[in-house]
Amino acid sequence: MQLSCSMKLPKKINPERIRDAVVQLDFSSDIPFEPLIGYLYDVLSKIGFSYSNRPIEPRHFIRGDAQLVTLDVIPRHFFFDDFIKLEVKPDGALVFAPMSQYPGWGNYFEQIKQIFEPLMRAKRFNFVHRVGLRYISEFPNVDILENVNCRVELSGLDAPMNSGNFRVDWEKNGLRHIVNLASKLPIKPLVVETPEPIHFTSLIDIDVFYAQMELQDIDSILDRIIQIHDKEKDLFFQLLKPEFLKTLNPEY
Repeated sequence: MQLSCSMKLPKKINPERIRDAVVQLDFSSDIPFEPLIGYLYDVLSKIGFSYSNRPIEPRHFIRGDAQLVTLDVIPRHFFFDDFIKLEVKPDGALVFAPMSQYPGWGNYFEQIKQIFEPLMRAKRFNFVHRVGLRYISEFPNVDILENVNCRVELSGLDAPMNSGNFRVDWEKNGLRHIVNLASKLPIKPLVVETPEPIHFTSLIDIDVFYAQMELQDIDSILDRIIQIHDKEKDLFFQLLKPEFLKTLNPEY
């Protein structure tokens, strides 16, 4: 995979094609989970956020021996307003995501700050030990493996691939990178509209994160989020072949 790039990188493409944009902060706390949800509600309700525990009915499955198996699905705890949602997970994670269409990084980051700063000032967390961003971009009717600076070969393959997944994982300077290229999946795009019939959709899934930290300072944590976003954006644009990038209406 060729990831070096000397050309000027765009600020964005139009449309941005972002199917999902997740910012995750893993934390430690001495407060048990259920009381912690109550403390977070006290903080976030004061700045206009609503709460839902998304009760889910038990799911029933038929096993191969025709026996009925019931799986109890635990509630998922969400705080949300019109623009952003925050899921709080029992394993100690704050997971931010847009409520609907991705609002652009500047607006999204400000919304995350709006939630995160009062939570940290309330001192309900000991420290944040992981900071990560995961962006999934979609490309309907595009064979993404033909349009990125990556070549995948399989010995004995002498026909076009119907679909494919390629994953690479590396670490540099304490920053973990996971890139997954999913080409020609039989799924519909969620955000990209096209007048053409949809035959398949390809995805670029990039997850970048710092782990094994003990951060308590608000500004340091927010700075890490910005650093990771900038690294992830550069990685995304360096993946794309220049001729393909030109077709995506880049803005500089």
